[in-house]
Amino acid sequence: MSIANRVVNLFAFLFLCIGSAFSQSTVIWKIGENDSTPSGMALAPDQFSRFVEDDFGYEDRFFLIGHSNPQTEWPYVLPGPANGWGGTGNTAGIRSHVLTVKFEVESKPATGSWQLLIDVLETDSAATPLRLRC
Repeated sequence: MSIANRVVNLFAFLFLCIGSAFSQSTVIWKIGENDSTPSGMALAPDQFSRFVEDDFGYEDRFFLIGHSNPQTEWPYVLPGPANGWGGTGNTAGIRSHVLTVKFEVESKPATGSWQLLIDVLETDSAATPLRLRC
């Protein structure tokens, strides 16, 4: 598998759910499907090099649950500082990209716990991140 293929499949599924230890979880919102593919997300399946061109990863951009479209507004990939196609390099410096999700919850249940799940499909094996922070 080429380095490009190893890098591009970073984010595949993100969702927020609520439940309790004694009941099943209920999904409040999600981006993508838990199907081991990046389909249905912007730049998929192989347009990762357009990440900067399409203005992804900047602090002032956000994905608004219930209004934004994952096919055009949520990239299936998030470049790391070693990925030149993501806008970093010897002359550009190291750039940390941000994917911001905004959402509202109309009413919070009196009991139960909240859980944010992020399912990472793949990371760049040639330049693996030291850790994934949420």
